[in-house]
Amino acid sequence: MEIVEPFRWVFLGLAVLNAVMLVVVVRRLRPGAPQRPGRHGAPVRRAELRLDVADQGAGLVFCLGVALAGGPVAVTGGVLVAVVLAAKALREVRGSLALRRYAAAGQGPEAGWRRPRQGRGGAPVTPGWGR
Repeated sequence: MEIVEPFRWVFLGLAVLNAVMLVVVVRRLRPGAPQRPGRHGAPVRRAELRLDVADQGAGLVFCLGVALAGGPVAVTGGVLVAVVLAAKALREVRGSLALRRYAAAGQGPEAGWRRPRQGRGGAPVTPGWGR
């Protein structure tokens, strides 16, 4: 399968972006790295970070395979991307079902329970503009 030259450059650029993001995600996976909050204000779990690393790595393989006209490499990267996205979707569905169970039991954010707001460095935010 022959790919038009401009599309190869586009996929090569996407591969470079995937490589940069892979470095960023691997740095976030280090034990001492500062964690930013994820969904619902909860800290990001290491399993989510590992899935992000796998997602960026699979995307890099796919983009390089398409950019360098490596048919089997591109197909392998596409399959890896599909598997990682399916794992992320399964994790998301399981999390939303657990959140619904907590809400039905009278717990969780839907029942009026809220996590305390946090400012820089994890310090609780007090109302009143810092007084």
